[in-house]
Amino acid sequence: MTLLFGFAVSLGAGFFLAGLWRRLGLGDGPEGAQAGRKLQVEAIPAVGGLAIACAWAAELALAAGSGGGALAVSLQRFAPRLPGYPTDLDPSRAALGALFALACAGALGVVDDGRREGLGPLAKLAGQALAGALLGLPLIFPGEAAGPGLALALAWSAAYGAAGMVACNALNTFDNADGAAAGISTAGLAAAASPLAPAVGGILVLQLGLRRQNGALRIYLGDGGSHLLGLLALVVPGAWPLLWLPGLDLARVAVARMRAGRAPWHGDRLHLAHRLERSGQGPLAVCAWLLGLAAPCLLFPGPPGLLASCALFGLALHFTRRAAVAVEA
Repeated sequence: MTLLFGFAVSLGAGFFLAGLWRRLGLGDGPEGAQAGRKLQVEAIPAVGGLAIACAWAAELALAAGSGGGALAVSLQRFAPRLPGYPTDLDPSRAALGALFALACAGALGVVDDGRREGLGPLAKLAGQALAGALLGLPLIFPGEAAGPGLALALAWSAAYGAAGMVACNALNTFDNADGAAAGISTAGLAAAASPLAPAVGGILVLQLGLRRQNGALRIYLGDGGSHLLGLLALVVPGAWPLLWLPGLDLARVAVARMRAGRAPWHGDRLHLAHRLERSGQGPLAVCAWLLGLAAPCLLFPGPPGLLASCALFGLALHFTRRAAVAVEA
């Protein structure tokens, strides 16, 4: 019942926020510094992340109203088990630190979505690092647990900050086609048996199941959503493999951009999803292809699964090379 509740709230919040954004004249439009890589002809609401956050907040509120320790149980869904965390750390304390970090990551993305030219690379990286570093709060304030000491806690926080930059950028750059980031996040969270997956699935349905090319039903995950889900991949135990395919794709396009004399963060249409689109695949097919490539590492986390997804990624690049010639030449 709780799983269906998160899905339904996410779906409903997405509809409501999309309508509100259109009435306010807000959205991701075909203008600004990155206009050359945007194909939409009208502004599309980038409210997917806000809708997911609304669903999680509603689930926590429902648990708080139920009493009987339901809130503590609901909070534990956000409790990370990161390297450096004491084994006796209170899960609720760990969850609160994670919620602060997730809120920071989501807010950073929302600010980026709200600026016509977006945030600069350095400001974005600093915000991502801060969001990741906040995962170290339970180490700095461990309560009754045996904390590692302030110096080691700060060192772990710096490591979490670096991991946050990688995770947020991987999911943010993978959010380049309808359902790409939401799809792999839903699949990765489901493979990790996380009850947070249905709320993300609601946005996936909005992006793919109820999609129109340029009509009133289109919705973007937005930087707020991609940053939220990127950091969530670090927070949820067992969800790290969902970052593997986005990381491979980001590394490949970053190298291609630098070889062409451009900055690695320069937006373009070189990602694998774009190659699949140019080869004639529709949105549903593109999402299915990406999930198929990621399936080995999601279902079999560990070296064999990672290597299998890497091999499939290479094969996909090979078979879409003709679609890349006109753009990458």
